[in-house]
Amino acid sequence: MADAASATTSVGDDPQLPDWSEQAVAARVPNTDGPRYYVKTRHVWIYPEPNLELQWIGFLWTGGSVRLKSTRPIYGPGCTFFYAVDPIGYICSDGNRGTLDANDRVYRQLLRYSPRTDSPWLHRYGQVSALTRYFAIPGAATANRDAVDAGAEQAFDLNFAALAPSVHEAHVSLIDRSTVAYSAEGTQAGKDWLLTSDYAVVEKAKVTPYPIVRFHGVHLDSAIALPLAFFKGRDRPRYAEIKTGQFEPHGIPYARLTWVGLTGTRKHVADDDWLETKDGGWVRASDATVPTPSAVTPWGAPIDSADASTTKPKGRGTWIEVSILGGWLIAYENTTPVFVTLISPGSGGLPKKEQAPIDTFSTPLGRFQINGKFISSTMTGPTGLIHSEVPYAQNFADLYAIHTAYWHNNWGNPMSGGCVNVSPIDGYFLFHWTEPAFPDDWYGKRWLPSREPSTTVVIHR
Repeated sequence: MADAASATTSVGDDPQLPDWSEQAVAARVPNTDGPRYYVKTRHVWIYPEPNLELQWIGFLWTGGSVRLKSTRPIYGPGCTFFYAVDPIGYICSDGNRGTLDANDRVYRQLLRYSPRTDSPWLHRYGQVSALTRYFAIPGAATANRDAVDAGAEQAFDLNFAALAPSVHEAHVSLIDRSTVAYSAEGTQAGKDWLLTSDYAVVEKAKVTPYPIVRFHGVHLDSAIALPLAFFKGRDRPRYAEIKTGQFEPHGIPYARLTWVGLTGTRKHVADDDWLETKDGGWVRASDATVPTPSAVTPWGAPIDSADASTTKPKGRGTWIEVSILGGWLIAYENTTPVFVTLISPGSGGLPKKEQAPIDTFSTPLGRFQINGKFISSTMTGPTGLIHSEVPYAQNFADLYAIHTAYWHNNWGNPMSGGCVNVSPIDGYFLFHWTEPAFPDDWYGKRWLPSREPSTTVVIHR
């Protein structure tokens, strides 16, 4: 089994949940497909040259590993020596950041509980009542790890004293309604505990697990095309036109968060608009969310037509269109829509004049570029509320990102502090679909404008 940092780019529309049983985590073994650096802490920075004075271009993560171009040390400013990594860049090997030894005891234990980067669900998640985070279980004796075979290790036998402090996040508590990401659970010192994503422990009784969200968008192709309608908020009735201009409920209603193809035929009767569906029925327009593509790309080429423009961006010409009021997202490759889904924008609605969007919990309007991609990122709100290890974050402006929200299932409606929330399955797909491409084994990446394309994000009303 590959280690935690390897990822596939597609899991389909109905992916399996990761298996976090002790049997499954014990079977996670290091990747040994060549010389590798095995990471034992958070944020092992990747630099464009062997020089710590330069701006980082990416980073690695606890329990992951990265292929090395060579095990030959390279000397440079600020570090005893560097290693060159695939596909580009250099990491500093000073201190206890990592090891070249795939059998390193601490690394193998970290690997067991590290993020499942081949899944939309990196960890398990829950909402907390106010709690304290511990870096060793209170009242529990620490095992002598040197006397225990790595293959026989059990949950919560981590030798916390052997871990670098940088493995842990700095906060020692979580306020009420914060979220926690965790990977294991067990009983020790008379209490049930959860092992968090950063190898701290919290009382299980203070965590309410979130239900698994399986909503996802629609991949468009020759068989499935726009227009189509989503149904958000609640189930919506299906209608039949029993005589010209007279509609009555007929058949099974459309379930919340499902969709139906539309023929494009629209009728206006009295004060209502009606949309004909491809399954032979009708829906009231006010019951449907219909993502409507722009007429042209951001560089002026007509949608669904050959691109004769001379201003097409580098790469695949990827761009994303987001409607705040509509609560939807369309992803395009050049002039072709390829994916559509519901999203949740800022709970404050449209930005207010002369007020920063961050102050009103609004999503900013405008044209942006994806400038950073992070497999997970812990986010802290202005009230101190913490969302732990938010998956598949793609920054596009200042503090704003398109990212997974594992804490709600209210797609199409305003829910966020200003970011663009997407479902776990959609977040995983979009992260690997957008540009810049995300290197194998990395955990975070910064866009390098001089070297690679970036997906454009257009956010409008």
